[in-house]
Amino acid sequence: MGLWLLKMAMSLSLRYNIVMPFWGGKTVNKDELRKILSKLDRSGFSDRDVSTVRQLFIGDLLERGSKRNIDKKEFGKILNWIEGNKSKHDLSSSQIETLKETFLQYL
Repeated sequence: MGLWLLKMAMSLSLRYNIVMPFWGGKTVNKDELRKILSKLDRSGFSDRDVSTVRQLFIGDLLERGSKRNIDKKEFGKILNWIEGNKSKHDLSSSQIETLKETFLQYL
């Protein structure tokens, strides 16, 4: 019975482009990261700040195989690093909050 249910869920997912929550949920791909960076630029981030954000996330998009996207877990790890290492970048607390809000619109 379990295998039949899994096959049915996969079929529905493929047919209707549904991301099933038990498969990890929504992820951010390279095109969506470009949109996020563009929104950050329009919201007042400097070119340097946008470049910093790009550098922090681009590694996850360059991985091989199915891990070529950024999921909530990976985003959380990077966000924790950003918040815990404020001396290693120029992002302000309000910019970090804007980054978080903007990114979570896509996750």
